[in-house]
Amino acid sequence: MGGRSPRVLLTDQNETIKAAVSLVFSDSHHFFHLWHVLENIPRRLDYLSIWHDTFMEKFNKCIYRSWNEVQFEKRWWKLIERFNLREDEWLQALYEDRKLWVPAFMKDVSFAGLSAASRSESLNSFFDRYIHGEMSLRDLIGKYKSILEDRYEEEAKANFDAWHETPELKSPSPFEKQMLFVYSHEIFKKFQMEILGAAACHLKKEKEDGSTVLYGVKDFENSQDFMVEWDELKSDIYCSCHSFEYKGYLCRHAIVVLQMSGVFSIPFKYILQRWTNAATSKIPLSEKLDEVQAKVRRYNDLCRRAIILGEEGSLSQDSYNAAVGAINDALKQCASVNKNSENVSRSNLPAPLAIQGVAGVNHYGTITCGQQLPVCKVTNTNNPKNKFWEGARGQWRNH
Repeated sequence: MGGRSPRVLLTDQNETIKAAVSLVFSDSHHFFHLWHVLENIPRRLDYLSIWHDTFMEKFNKCIYRSWNEVQFEKRWWKLIERFNLREDEWLQALYEDRKLWVPAFMKDVSFAGLSAASRSESLNSFFDRYIHGEMSLRDLIGKYKSILEDRYEEEAKANFDAWHETPELKSPSPFEKQMLFVYSHEIFKKFQMEILGAAACHLKKEKEDGSTVLYGVKDFENSQDFMVEWDELKSDIYCSCHSFEYKGYLCRHAIVVLQMSGVFSIPFKYILQRWTNAATSKIPLSEKLDEVQAKVRRYNDLCRRAIILGEEGSLSQDSYNAAVGAINDALKQCASVNKNSENVSRSNLPAPLAIQGVAGVNHYGTITCGQQLPVCKVTNTNNPKNKFWEGARGQWRNH
């Protein structure tokens, strides 16, 4: 971690882990996985089995529908009294740790997709494909290598797709156009669903206090009601569905409120760099999103040109030497220009990809911005399996 503690640490609900985190990572924000808390309820409250469905309905309302801490407290104690649970020690401990797992206490925290309401949606589910409770430590280490190999393949494919494809716009929304070249493909598609879902939302102003307005939003697609708080002065927006806190991007309810408030671009503070095409850059994401979008376009164009250069330069040793020399000279010039310019920032490139050949290319041709790429084979040099990706929409193959 570069000598720094993680900003947010998510663990299972466990007192021993809680004490250890407090001792070792005193500067980190420690939270419990919400899905783990919910998973423990049937086992911890097995004597409520005949009331389980009714209890869970009220419990979920208390957790997910409490707009603020005061509302949570009111609903919690009403729940405790109704089911006569004041003497339950596990629930007492759960209440004492409420700031570690209840969404109402997490307005200033973003988990960026690392926490979810169910195990199947969490990061843990990824590892469930590879490991099980009976696995030995030796087998676990071997499987971990396989996990890394698969992740390398996924990353290489995602990088390749980013070079060749631009997601399709599905609405005239300015938010969708804004994030088209900013978000990674995967996150953009998820955000796009929120854009389209905003059409099924109806809002009503509930309360106004200075620059802060509270809206009630009815989501007809999900048949649920949500509360959205918008502070125009601070450009702060908060929704009771907690999409930004848990997923790292704004929800349809927040989007429809921004639209009705005359705001037609996502505030910078709600664009996480980890979900953007600049995620691997050491330079923080600039507030000038137009420049970020332009950087992505320039990067994609340079990658296309590099493919042609790689094919041409590999034809002979002399052409290879000429290509390497030109690349080195160009790199020095770019470094010099970027060093002296405050308007141009230099981002780290993704993991290196070795171009194995381009089919159907005129070796004396050139490629311009926006020109379609020919079919090519790309090898991920970080991938121990030594596979290559064939074609712009092909598949991984073994050598």
